[in-house]
Amino acid sequence: MKQLFAVIKKEYIQIIRDIPGLIILFLMPLILIFAVTGTQENAFKKLYDNKADILFVDNDHEYLGKTIEEGLNKSGYFHVIKEVGGVTLDTTTAQREITSGNYQVGIVINKGATQFARSKAVKRIQKSFVSDSNADTSTNKVLNDNNISIYFDPTTRESYKNAVTSSLERLVQSVEIKMILSTFFDALPNELNKQLQPPVKKFLIGQLKDMEQVFTDELKKRMGNNLPSNFKINAQPREVKFDITEDIRKGIKFNDDLENDNLISIAQKNAHNENAVIKPTLIQNNVPAFALFAMFFIVIPLAGSLLAERKDGTYNRIRTLPVTYFTILWGKIAVYVTICLLQLILMIVVGMYFLPMIYGIPALSLGSHFVALILAAFASAFAAIGFGLLVGTFSTTHSQAGMFGAFMVLILAILGGIFLPVYMMPKPMQVVSIISPLRWGIDSFLDIFVRNAGLKVIWLNLTRMFVFFIIALMLAALTFVKRK
Repeated sequence: MKQLFAVIKKEYIQIIRDIPGLIILFLMPLILIFAVTGTQENAFKKLYDNKADILFVDNDHEYLGKTIEEGLNKSGYFHVIKEVGGVTLDTTTAQREITSGNYQVGIVINKGATQFARSKAVKRIQKSFVSDSNADTSTNKVLNDNNISIYFDPTTRESYKNAVTSSLERLVQSVEIKMILSTFFDALPNELNKQLQPPVKKFLIGQLKDMEQVFTDELKKRMGNNLPSNFKINAQPREVKFDITEDIRKGIKFNDDLENDNLISIAQKNAHNENAVIKPTLIQNNVPAFALFAMFFIVIPLAGSLLAERKDGTYNRIRTLPVTYFTILWGKIAVYVTICLLQLILMIVVGMYFLPMIYGIPALSLGSHFVALILAAFASAFAAIGFGLLVGTFSTTHSQAGMFGAFMVLILAILGGIFLPVYMMPKPMQVVSIISPLRWGIDSFLDIFVRNAGLKVIWLNLTRMFVFFIIALMLAALTFVKRK
């Protein structure tokens, strides 16, 4: 045990004296995480906050045009432009701007569109109150002059055309529904009055005749022979006039809150299927990503230490003492595991406090499975050290170790999802990325941070990293002994 502590002390002294190595291990990931996170945050803001410019010409100046314009503005996806160069747009100007390529899309609400829509709605309502034989079929004829026109630049992508058209169709459908409902409630009292008048009138006239007959019979009974035999009340049915429209209207009220009072509400929730694809936030992805990136860059000082000891004869002098090769290796491992853990702690602190403070993004949440987090941290550190031992053992010069080690770390980082999340990669790269130890580490941390997962979820990736370390350690030992 004394020999192990002596080796650990030697390694700490050697690391502390290597100022450039410490800068690489701690300062580089800090600079990267701040720079890359800031760049990604700005890029995503531009991507999602960027509104598409859309020319808007309202030749109708009534309900339809105003409602569609309001809907386009409220959608958050469009920037409605009604003037260009301080001049109000008309149909000709809008077409010219789109044809010249200055804008991709324009919407024109043609004159009389609202009036046409309302008249069509009235006829539809009227058809619902009459028989099919009396129905007015003129509503099937749609005049092009009363429609909404959409103008596209010929170079516009088909997907963008479909997106704009579908958005406009949804707006038009909502306007149509409200207009039909409003027209229905306006027309309903009059139509009900028309439908109710004939049967009520017939009933009242029938009741009048019955009353006249009953009155005549009663007179005959009471007056007897005093009543002339030819007596008869010959009262002609009077014209029965009545209007119950206002009474019906008082009992029917159109609810103006139909647009905002949704019958069915939609709530967004996160799925908890452990096999689902993770789509983490920037901070949840970048903190473990750059922590692992920094851990694996430990290959440079670790490989350099192994090469320096071989070249300077330090290893041979140590071996003159009763110290085994594995004691020397475990001394290095203990020191570099500590460094790796410090790198991870530094990245977590940055993710929890500094990145949210600077960029205004949500802070990193560590989840509630701290045992899993600690094991993932140690597994990642051991995997990084195993990679460093392999490079340091197989390399013969410092330049080989530095160039090859840095190049391989960069390749493994790209495959592991350091710079681009794995779920955004093409399918072939997603398959290949499974060979990267950095992918195993990132997936473990993402399971903990995003899914609040425990050991039963991340055990496979932890096993892969520990097995990788053991295999790397054995290969390094066998190669070193064989070379000696």
